[in-house]
Amino acid sequence: IRFTRIEFLSADRAGPSAVSCGDTFVVRLHFAAKRDVVQPIFGVDIQTSLGIMVAQLHTYNSGFDIPILRAGPGHIDVRIEDLNLVPGRYVLSLYAANYGHIYHDVLPNCTAIEVQISNRYGLMRGLTQNPIAMFACSWDMGSVRSRTLAAHPSPALSRVLA
Repeated sequence: IRFTRIEFLSADRAGPSAVSCGDTFVVRLHFAAKRDVVQPIFGVDIQTSLGIMVAQLHTYNSGFDIPILRAGPGHIDVRIEDLNLVPGRYVLSLYAANYGHIYHDVLPNCTAIEVQISNRYGLMRGLTQNPIAMFACSWDMGSVRSRTLAAHPSPALSRVLA
């Protein structure tokens, strides 16, 4: 198995996608297999630009078993739901393997993705110490409640970031 191309697609797979905080998008891994491969594992590692591991996404951990991959060209998609990374540059590494650490192709730091700002997780202000992830949340103090930003971004918030 050899990787031939990578694409970042919109959630509906209709076309190329810019990625913002909170987005759902698809990473499409194109490959070519010279022979049939039994139970391959495909993976994507996401790291910060400083090399801190943010996530490891692979078919084995996700329980997505591929009994046999036939020889020839193909692709596999991984759909990432509600990306909760702060804006910035993230580096991706790809690998195709089998159980027992048998690697067919490994592409360390082969591409990068620029996560754009959005109002999905608030105003993005007052952040210190360089967090990597953001989480949808709401606040409650007796009779005073905030709306969950993930579900109901306010029009005022949208204007601030526009």
